[in-house]
Amino acid sequence: MPYDPSEPSPIPRLPDTSWPTDYQLSGIGAVAATWSWLEMALEALLCTLSQGDEALTQALTGDLSADNRIKALKRLATTWERLLAARDHDFAPLLAEVNSIAKWLAANKARRNQIVHTIWLRDTDAKMFGWKHHTMPLAAADFSGRHINLTRADALKFSREIGSVVGRLYAAELAARALPVLQDTSPDMPPLPGLASLLAPHRIRRVP
Repeated sequence: MPYDPSEPSPIPRLPDTSWPTDYQLSGIGAVAATWSWLEMALEALLCTLSQGDEALTQALTGDLSADNRIKALKRLATTWERLLAARDHDFAPLLAEVNSIAKWLAANKARRNQIVHTIWLRDTDAKMFGWKHHTMPLAAADFSGRHINLTRADALKFSREIGSVVGRLYAAELAARALPVLQDTSPDMPPLPGLASLLAPHRIRRVP
């Protein structure tokens, strides 16, 4: 596609010919937009797995880093596996899927961050090059080795991959709604925070 940006460079002293075209920037925007949908779907799954109110769950997870959200997802899956271990259930595929999604997130969050947070410049009409800003000086050899390349096609391909994971998250959330409801089965337990969970490990029962 010939160089034909609809907007000039917004960066002072950066030539228009160095600023990525709108066509190229749309690839970066697609990754940013689909990842936002992924974060919303992840919040929904965390809420359902923890059997909490959505607003209250977001109050706890809203400021969590991506790493900690992934850890929370893995821990919830492990917790459910242990709670259901001694019971007849058919949730093994769901929990395996949750762990698979967590693995994908851990493997691809750095890729998303690189695309969204890199300083991009136009190399050719088909390709951008960029680097991460560093406050510490880099040797010339290191600096040249830090350059990375990105095409709009690659960004859009990753965006579609993110979108497929969003679909998996929504499907997992729907399946997680069928998990048995947790409720204390020992009403005479002393009213001390956390003591019921400590002394009553078999807390699952279905609430009519």
